[in-house]
Amino acid sequence: MSTVNTEQNIPEGWQRVKLGEFGVTLGGLSGKNKTHFGHGKSFITYMNVFSNSHLNRDMVNFVEIKEGERQNKLQYGDYLFTTSSETPKEVGMSSVVDFEPGELYLNSFCFIFRPQKDLLEPSFGGYMFRGPIFRRTIATHAKGSTRFNLSKKDFLDVDVVFPNSKSAQKKIAEILSTVDEEIQKTDEIITATEKLKRGLMRQLFTRGIGHTKFKKSKIGEVPSAWDVAELGSFLLQKPDYGINAPGVDYAEDLPTYIRITDISEDGKFISGNKKSVDHKDSSNYRLRNGDLLFARTGASVGKTYLYKPEDGDLVFAGFLIRVCPDKSKLLPQYLSYFVQTSIYWNWVRVMSTRSGQPGINGNEYSGMIIPVPPLSEQEEVIEVLSLFDEKISINRKLKEKLNLLKRALMQDLLSGKKRTV
Repeated sequence: MSTVNTEQNIPEGWQRVKLGEFGVTLGGLSGKNKTHFGHGKSFITYMNVFSNSHLNRDMVNFVEIKEGERQNKLQYGDYLFTTSSETPKEVGMSSVVDFEPGELYLNSFCFIFRPQKDLLEPSFGGYMFRGPIFRRTIATHAKGSTRFNLSKKDFLDVDVVFPNSKSAQKKIAEILSTVDEEIQKTDEIITATEKLKRGLMRQLFTRGIGHTKFKKSKIGEVPSAWDVAELGSFLLQKPDYGINAPGVDYAEDLPTYIRITDISEDGKFISGNKKSVDHKDSSNYRLRNGDLLFARTGASVGKTYLYKPEDGDLVFAGFLIRVCPDKSKLLPQYLSYFVQTSIYWNWVRVMSTRSGQPGINGNEYSGMIIPVPPLSEQEEVIEVLSLFDEKISINRKLKEKLNLLKRALMQDLLSGKKRTV
């Protein structure tokens, strides 16, 4: 447990310093238009700064810089900050240059903070400026209404508190970087598993399992034993549209509303911002086990969700379409995997661009051509792909735990609440 100097409200062995007292700010690229980009010298993009506490040296773009042109080159130990965002909480996101950058520049929507005194170890500073204490402080300096900005003057007036000792700073950075390495390894496992799953899906939905005889179909060559027909021929009823009713505050005695925005990109129900629906006809729109929802309009057209009873009592909204597979012909989980394939998404791209506003209606979904093996093979496909899903799920949960651990460590270590020695 650390000892705190109550007069200054900082831990013993730490110091409070105003940013303007030990560093200066410099601008990013200036005097450039669209003809200057895409060739020339490397520069750091806005998203690189926004996304990484420690700069990603490979995440660059290119800009034309003429000889003698006055532009600020990045240096080892520079801290880069975003100047604006749509919310105060995302203003002033930072990244540190913790490598020798060579000839490298910064985009015009960020600025450089360059220390003039050797007070911060860059690896530590990268975490400090991303830490919860600094982030809360910098958010109070964001100004605007529809878009929020951070002025360099306000930035330089901010106080930061950190250990006097460089060795203590390095130790904190080492602990946090160890967690970051584990997060990165977990990310790589997830990415590799998803890639392998996509490759296997191409094989399973075109060549099947153990087939030697094939036939031509409307979606290409498939096993001879497969049925290839419109989705509607495998459904219990015509696709139906959701209820047109406003969402209300969530209540346990009302069904939960599921809208397009409540479905993640990978087809999961997002329960973080639940709304309920209070309508006399809502029972007609309650999801049942095996129901699959399709987004029918907008940028999310084609997105799908397979209902899971553990997600609760759900009523689906009007911009969604429900299909009810006949389980004696088509297993819902098999259909759910098919709509993750490139075959399906290529169809969505073609079908949704036939009009100005992207959209696919119930009749069009019903007319989609799909490959359907015998039920026994559908079960085999589900079993194989479920193994990949299980591995992905386990690693996503691990990543979530690691992120929670990192946040807790940053709160404790960057405030001096816990010491490293």
